[in-house]
Amino acid sequence: MSNWRPMDFSDDFWRMDREVQQFIECIFGSYSWKPSVDVYETDKEIIVLIEIAGVNKEDIQIFIKGNLVTVRGTRREPDINRKEAYHQMEINYGTFERVISLPVVVREEDAKASFQNGILKIVFPKANRVTNISIEEEEGL
Repeated sequence: MSNWRPMDFSDDFWRMDREVQQFIECIFGSYSWKPSVDVYETDKEIIVLIEIAGVNKEDIQIFIKGNLVTVRGTRREPDINRKEAYHQMEINYGTFERVISLPVVVREEDAKASFQNGILKIVFPKANRVTNISIEEEEGL
């Protein structure tokens, strides 16, 4: 026994949804998805993990300015036969951007990034910035 469907608009619906997303992104410059991020701290490092399965290493950019790390990239939609019917679509494609605030000062020049099994790992050594401030005597106080 099969389900009776007098009209099946699912292909058209998903195609239209994807085109609207691309139009909005083009007009407003928004990002189409937001990957999950974990940030944790050890005694010597700050470690950032970003879940970006399906993104090619060449499509990832990492910037750091002060205590803000910006990760941008693109997950490209696979080449599939568009005439097939979609039954479920949950994977987001397109551009993304995450701006992560680091909890402490780091040595950005010594940061290292690796990408394995869909997880981008960025390791920032903590800065050991301890500055002694001498107190001078002022006259008249």
